[in-house]
Amino acid sequence: MHSLFNNCNIDFSKLTIKEFQKGAIIHQEGDKCHCLNLVIEGKISISTLTYFDNEYEIIEIEKNGLFGENLLFTDDYYLGDVICIENTKLIQISKNELLDLFKNQKILENYLLILSNKSKTAMNKLKILSQKTIRDKIMFYIINNTKSSNNKTIKISSKESLANYLNIPRPSLSRELIALKNEKIIDYDKHTITYLR
Repeated sequence: MHSLFNNCNIDFSKLTIKEFQKGAIIHQEGDKCHCLNLVIEGKISISTLTYFDNEYEIIEIEKNGLFGENLLFTDDYYLGDVICIENTKLIQISKNELLDLFKNQKILENYLLILSNKSKTAMNKLKILSQKTIRDKIMFYIINNTKSSNNKTIKISSKESLANYLNIPRPSLSRELIALKNEKIIDYDKHTITYLR
């Protein structure tokens, strides 16, 4: 993953670093965003509840990933709870600190590249959610990811996280994966899905 500080000489001692334990809520849905967050260790999830109180994962962010970048320069608020999936360490950068960092052209370029890539990811997510059937959502996800990675096998954290990402019930996902495997369209195990066509 491309990092904000790729190819930059930065004195990290001047930046705010915070540590959170697994399960900690860093921000709650509805909180205002006051800083950009860079994950330097661990993993976080931004999740919300649907109308029927089902959990829906908006995004999962790993090492070198950012969150808050789309909110920091607006009056908007977090659309979900930001929760640590693992013990996590963050660099937190205020708006003024970030504007100062933008004097370094490479940091500004990295930031804009990250925003562009996230915009593309968001568009792909919208396309997935616009698919009419569970099978269509699964196949769109598989085909899109195998094309972008140029690899017939894609990695998944778990079936539960994939179900959350696709916004479908876990049992429905499992049934459709079994059907697709029986039809020899895919093969899968706990952490991978292979497209066989």
